Amino acid sequence: MANSEPFPAARRRQVQDDSREIQLAAVLNLQRSERRTGSDARDESDRRYELKTVSPTQVTTGRDVGPAYFARLRRSYLVVAKGTRTDYGFTIEEIWVVAPSAMEEWLQMHEARWRPLQGIA
Repeated sequence: MANSEPFPAARRRQVQDDSREIQLAAVLNLQRSERRTGSDARDESDRRYELKTVSPTQVTTGRDVGPAYFARLRRSYLVVAKGTRTDYGFTIEEIWVVAPSAMEEWLQMHEARWRPLQGIA
């Protein structure tokens, strides 16, 4: 039986994540990246930002976690927006901004967990 849905669930999630991140970038006056790789956005001073959103039922996640992702977080501000999904879209309730230096201990802990898994594929 053929799937009658125009977009598979994974594609719908990506579109939802994109729309929430576009909204977050607009609120913070950030320029979104055109690419799916690298930092999500930059400001007028060319500082980099990783954008994440969270609602009671959904969290955007880091794809391709590994050395390149950890390096990107070390040179980017992490911006997390907490909000709720409504019939009208995503309503941002709180925004947290974390400087790269404030993430270093957390990054080291996750790199140590990730390193033994490198050879598994």
